[in-house]
Amino acid sequence: MKKLILAVIIIFISCLSFAQTTVIRTEYVAVQFGEDYNFKEWGEWEETNLLITFNYTNEVIKIDNKFQDIFYIRNYTEKTKGHEDGDSYEKFVLTCYDKDGKTCYVTCKVYDDNTQHIIITYSDIRYVYQGRKI
Repeated sequence: MKKLILAVIIIFISCLSFAQTTVIRTEYVAVQFGEDYNFKEWGEWEETNLLITFNYTNEVIKIDNKFQDIFYIRNYTEKTKGHEDGDSYEKFVLTCYDKDGKTCYVTCKVYDDNTQHIIITYSDIRYVYQGRKI
């Protein structure tokens, strides 16, 4: 009986630790330029192979790119559901600030096929990373 209880506790703790960190491997990135949150057309998709790590325990998002971008989460929104070009998705938005103290928004969209779009929005530039959870 003690072994069973110990096994359940270990599984429970393992599930908690996995639930607090999410890692996305990116496949593509695109950029959009604008002014005061009015953006022009998206640029072309470019292939990429980066890791984006969401650490909800420490409220930090890290992008493993040449700049080693770090975003500190200020607050979360509830998940909402939507449709785009015939595809269904769930979305939530994080208000963040970067390592330079600039405010930005990180939007996470998870589509039915498990493709994810991570959109980082500043007032004059927006990046979208497409990838999958690993």
